[in-house]
Amino acid sequence: MSNILHVSANIYPTLSKEHSTKKIWRELAKEFQEYHILGRSDDNHFHTEQEGKLYLHRIPQIGGSKFFFVSSFLMLRYIRKYKIDRILCQCALLGGFAAVFYSRILKIPVMVEIHDSVYFEILQSKNWMRRFVSKILRYSYENASKVRVLNDLMGSMLSAQHVNANTVVIENRVNLDIFSNKKEEYGLHSPIKIISVGNFNWRKGYLQAIEIIQQLQEKYHISLTLIGGGALKEAYIKQIGNADGFILYDYLPQEEFKTIMTEADIYIQPSLREGMPRTLLEAMACGLPIISSDAGFTAGSVLPNRDALIFEAGNFEQFKCFLVQMIEDKELRMRLACQAYGDACERFDWNKQFQRYRKELLDM
Repeated sequence: MSNILHVSANIYPTLSKEHSTKKIWRELAKEFQEYHILGRSDDNHFHTEQEGKLYLHRIPQIGGSKFFFVSSFLMLRYIRKYKIDRILCQCALLGGFAAVFYSRILKIPVMVEIHDSVYFEILQSKNWMRRFVSKILRYSYENASKVRVLNDLMGSMLSAQHVNANTVVIENRVNLDIFSNKKEEYGLHSPIKIISVGNFNWRKGYLQAIEIIQQLQEKYHISLTLIGGGALKEAYIKQIGNADGFILYDYLPQEEFKTIMTEADIYIQPSLREGMPRTLLEAMACGLPIISSDAGFTAGSVLPNRDALIFEAGNFEQFKCFLVQMIEDKELRMRLACQAYGDACERFDWNKQFQRYRKELLDM
């Protein structure tokens, strides 16, 4: 059996702590002898911990995530010590460049992943610094054994930038054992329960969405629940002011989060910039009618007018029109939600996607 090294610039807690990313490691580790993760520590010390097949190696964070471009070259130490025979990198730049560089010397296959649209912005930028970074990205993508993309749209966008990469589609997934309580009734609550999940930052478009909801509250009895927490929470509170019907959560236990999701009437994703948010797939699996922007690669997985109403990112007048349409048309809500639920079960099932994920890694 193989030993794999999973490289990420993220800061991870001790291996004894349970978190959603650890569940992913466990799934990927099922067909490997040892599953090693190289990430950053939160205390600027070196740590190595083991739990069953999982080995977590945390190196000092030193100066933030960007410095991981340099510190990731320390992976050679772990490749040699643990007889690593394949590598998985979450980023073509932070860790990916070092992995591809070593793979060509040591003849170890490497998969590089793309999760965010910012890499495409870099590839087509005219800024001199980004042009330099784009050369590094191109090197990583074109010399990796495989490049994981989240859907065909992402693969075509990479080809459009004249990047000659061996792409494989491994879509995001949803755990249907958790998010499987499909709505049975598509009448609306009073107030109408609108929900969205995501970090409170400018990319998510929540300030604009709050403003639209406030406008519509003059005609409809609406509430908006945002779950995620983040730097702009105070700005959201200021925007809301004394208005009723707005609920902000920093964090929720999974059971409470699932309950709020399944009891909602409409899910929105008004992002200005995005990758392919897994929360959209969770909303599909809950049988929620969805309105989303086309930011990032969303429209490659969540099909317009089939799984959701998709508006142009930043066009909040269109978002407002779609929201009114969704509120007033029960048949539309039911049709979109039922089709989205079927697609979530067929295309994004947790077990099917991880089976494909492991196969692509082992077949390198």
